[in-house]
This record gives sequence, C-alpha cells and structure tokens, in this order.
Amino acid sequence: MTLDPQAEAFIASMSAVERPAWQDVGPEAAREAFAGMGQIFGIGPPVHRVENLVIPDNLRVRLYRPSDQPDLPALLWFHGGGWVMGDLETHDAMCRRLTVAADAVVISVDYPLAPEHRFPSAAESCFDALRYFSDHASDHGLDVTRLFVGGDSAGGHLAASVSAVARRRGGPLVCGQVLVYPVVSPNFDTKSYLRCAEGYGLTRTDMRWFWDCYVDAIQNDDTWPIDLLQMDVAGMPPTFLITAQYDVLCDEGTNLAAAIESADVDVTHSHFMGTLHGFVHFAACFDNHQQAIDEIGEFVRQRCP
Repeated sequence: MTLDPQAEAFIASMSAVERPAWQDVGPEAAREAFAGMGQIFGIGPPVHRVENLVIPDNLRVRLYRPSDQPDLPALLWFHGGGWVMGDLETHDAMCRRLTVAADAVVISVDYPLAPEHRFPSAAESCFDALRYFSDHASDHGLDVTRLFVGGDSAGGHLAASVSAVARRRGGPLVCGQVLVYPVVSPNFDTKSYLRCAEGYGLTRTDMRWFWDCYVDAIQNDDTWPIDLLQMDVAGMPPTFLITAQYDVLCDEGTNLAAAIESADVDVTHSHFMGTLHGFVHFAACFDNHQQAIDEIGEFVRQRCP
C-alpha cells in the first residue's frame, strides 16, 4: 500500500518547513521545536479532572481522571520524544484522549531527559512512578490490581522495560502494557530502517542521535534491558502493540510482537497501513489516530471487569 493522502500531506508540510535534523540543533533547541508543534498535536477532549502532583524524588506527574469513582484502573503513560524531548504538555491532548477511551485514570510521567540524564535514569524514574502508585493506589482512588503501563515511541521502550524489570523484581504487578510504535532495538539495518531512512518524518539519522544521547553502550546490563529483542519476554503482561507501515521502527515493533507471542503471552498487534511514525500523537493531521486510541481503550477496558 502506498502512503495515504494525509500522510502525504503531512510529509509535504514538514518538507516545506525545512526542519533541520535534531542533532544539528542540539537537545535544548530540539525540545523547544518539539514543544512548538502543539498545533499538530490537536486539542484533547475535556476530562473530569486533571491533577498535577510531585511524587518522591521530585518527579512530576499529571493525573487525568474520567470520574471520581473509587478503585479506577490506571494507565501510566511515558511520552515519546527519543528520550530527549517531550514533557507533560506535549502529550496532554493524547493523554486526554486515552482517558476518555479507556475510562481509566491516565498518569503522565515527566521523566528526566537525556543526554543530561542518561540511561537508565528515565527508566528508573518510570519504574519509581509505577511503584509509587502501586504503594499508594488507594490514596489516589486507583485499583492496584489494574495498573497498566504504556508509551509512544521511546516511551514504548520505557514501558516495556518497566514491565520486564517489575517482573524481575517481583512487582509491582503490571496488568497490561500498551506500546505505540515503540523503540525496540538499536539495530539500524532492518528493512524498515533502510526503506524509510529519509523522507517519512522520523529518520534513521534521528534515531542514531537519540540512541547516542540515551546510552553509553549498546548492550543490556543485569538490571535494565536496552535491546528489547535480546531480553527474556516470558511472563510479560498482556500487550497491545501498534506499528505504522512507513516508520523506521516498524520492523522492530513487529519483531517484538512476534517474540512476545512466541513466549505464549497474550499480544494484540495492530498494524496501520499507509501511515507514519507519530500518527497517534499528531492527531490534528491524521484521522486514523482515533481508531488507534479507540483500540487502546478497548484493550484496557477488556482487562478491567
């Protein structure tokens, strides 16, 4: 399938702006530019209540509540941006959509960014957020047996890493994980990396720079996975994973879904044809973002009797 018309229009609009490569401007300017893309993120729907909190270790989080009912399920969301960019504001609209679709409390985590905070700082902070809301679930009106983790792009890598380490450490319990076009492996020679290296939004060069900012050495350590295809996926929680056809990360996401399935873990792989990395986040430009959000919501609701 060729690019769908909205993907073609998005590429044309990005080309007209002539955005310099992220690595050419550096982390601070990249963050400012990413934050300035708010018009393509769209406006999220109203939710019952939004709460800004600071939990231990000065970690900022934002809770989106669908209602004041007690014992609600929760989805901890780790934003994308190559571990270098993004914050609570860049993913506000996306988290609002997830809250409405899943009828769950969405908890957006403002983890520390690379390269100032290198691996595994972001992953440890995300795990700390999971542990905090597991330990204090009742204080925040959450059901400790229905805690999900999820993320888009680099946030998907963080979510899968947190699930794996929670299993290794004997908790907290993760009810399910949502991985939206996740970063999986520092292998830049997959077919999708070569096919979509340039001209489709996220580039091969971008991803090399993000990895360089995040990690010192491309190898798994004894605690935190780096290459998710090299970790033991047995015992992972039920997984919902999205890939996009014209995305450098398409093949690695597909390979992770296959690995999880081969380990007899419940996995749903939703592949979106004709579209690009970021389509769920860039809601103002892609109508198919709503289908993805609805599928995520259904995944969460089906596991919340």
